[in-house]
Amino acid sequence: MEEKTLKRVVIISLILIIAIVTYTFTHESNDKNTFSGEYFSFKIPEGMEITNHALNLTGACREIVLLRKDDEYTISVAVFDNISLEDLEANNTGIFYKRSTVGEVTCDTYYNPDTKTTFYYFEMNGKVFLVTFSPIHGTYDAEDIIKSLELKK
Repeated sequence: MEEKTLKRVVIISLILIIAIVTYTFTHESNDKNTFSGEYFSFKIPEGMEITNHALNLTGACREIVLLRKDDEYTISVAVFDNISLEDLEANNTGIFYKRSTVGEVTCDTYYNPDTKTTFYYFEMNGKVFLVTFSPIHGTYDAEDIIKSLELKK
């Protein structure tokens, strides 16, 4: 192989390696800000980390994600199948608080004063969701998650 040809191959190889490393770095840093599961995705609020993720649990729960912000509070996001919103809400241990619009969905909100947990129940494209947070000062992060939710299945 000629020296000029060899230099070209080396330069092209270096450019490809730099492109791959740049893409990987960018792709990984975006993934840290977004949860993308089998049934749904959402933007992870700043300072929160995913502590658990499970699929196809017993009963109607298809996917659940648990998040934590330091030792301040926890949030869970779950999607259900083969259960109505009314039936899921009937199992709630809280007191009905209000009906409100968060992003593009109408949520029934319950609060349990004993556990200091708030529950958001809502439907999105035929699927039933439950987002919980505890204690009360997780409101804005929970609502940001709801606003950014995208259903996949």
